[in-house]
Amino acid sequence: MISFFLKNSKRDKSSINIRLSIRGKSYSIPTGLSTETKYWNKNSQRIKNTIDNKESTLLNKALNKWNKCGLEVIEAFINSKEPPSLDLIKRKLSAHYYNTVESNEIKFIDYIENWKNQNEGLKSKSTLKKATTTKNILIRYQEDRGVVLYFDNINIEFFRNFTKWFNSKEENYGHNYYAFIITHIKQYFNTAREEKLHQYYLPSDFIASEEEVDNIYLTPKEIERIYNLNVTPDFLREKQNLRYDHCEMKALTYRRVQNLFFIGCYTALRVSDFLTLNDYNFKNGFLYKKTKKTGKSTIIPLHDKIKDIINDGFSFEQRVYPAKMNKLLKDLAKWSNLDDNIIINEKRGGEWMECVYKKYELVTTHTCRRSFATNAYLAGMPIPDIMKFTTHKSIKSFLKYIKVTELENAMKLENHPFFCGIVVDIK
Repeated sequence: MISFFLKNSKRDKSSINIRLSIRGKSYSIPTGLSTETKYWNKNSQRIKNTIDNKESTLLNKALNKWNKCGLEVIEAFINSKEPPSLDLIKRKLSAHYYNTVESNEIKFIDYIENWKNQNEGLKSKSTLKKATTTKNILIRYQEDRGVVLYFDNINIEFFRNFTKWFNSKEENYGHNYYAFIITHIKQYFNTAREEKLHQYYLPSDFIASEEEVDNIYLTPKEIERIYNLNVTPDFLREKQNLRYDHCEMKALTYRRVQNLFFIGCYTALRVSDFLTLNDYNFKNGFLYKKTKKTGKSTIIPLHDKIKDIINDGFSFEQRVYPAKMNKLLKDLAKWSNLDDNIIINEKRGGEWMECVYKKYELVTTHTCRRSFATNAYLAGMPIPDIMKFTTHKSIKSFLKYIKVTELENAMKLENHPFFCGIVVDIK
């Protein structure tokens, strides 16, 4: 049995899903199509043909094709002993649908959107968001250049034109954002080929590697300055000219950010991990956490001040979004007088530039993890031990990650036996 329905019938516009029933199990799958809800005929499960709706014929044709492909998928599993998984049905239905279309008729933008819809609930939200980001930048490219991208024109000529267009934008995007987009264009292109939607290959020079980013770290004293800053309602009224009742609540939020920042600086956790901590992650003076990015479990000794934070009744239930925390951290760093001038080398518009920032402008949630690694190294903690906390896979990648100047490295080694004239005999 096959039916179609609107995913969000109460909204002005909704995506259209197909529902398949196989051996008593129901499967709801996005089609990648959408319509204004006022045009949807619930009885016929098709788009109403009206004078003001020019897309109805094309949409109904596509729905008929989904219906035909759905019947083929049902037929394929009609004699199976066990109901197939949703993931398998999604892949089979998508393959049946797109195999009935010539590859040069599939718009690349539509494929990305369909890939995203097909993977809802299967991929992480951050992975799906990357698809949306890539799609949106390609939509802008198409509109500016007056072109439509298909699989057969994603080639080296497109790569060169896209690069020129990207570097000419007024937003002056950073190089790593460009590398991110190119990487994901390749990913979706190659995935479509694996699904046998086309037979094209990208040349070896269709590539953009990420550049090493100049990120800062904070010294233990600077971390203490941020943590010890007394952000009271009166302090906020003076700094931000807010109503007193707003200042009371905001002061609590700033204090929460200060605590989370300190925890991040002394645990080496990524922001996705330390912002999702719970009370059960702490036991007998240690932090136990399975990291989201690598899936590895880590055990970290607790800094005495983190123990105090927990013992003072700090609750991990109230979440702070990374974007909001980044904004508040910059305020805290500024009020803590972290205003040294920092020169950062950035690649923008295809060219390297020296940009000068105040130090507080560069403080983010990622500063926590980099500060842990750098400060632990300067304190003499063995690199293999630090890597167990940071989960770096190689010493080379770790040494690139930490931010140690030549002077700091020399001061660290100043009292090493080699420089103190101590001779060690090896027998």
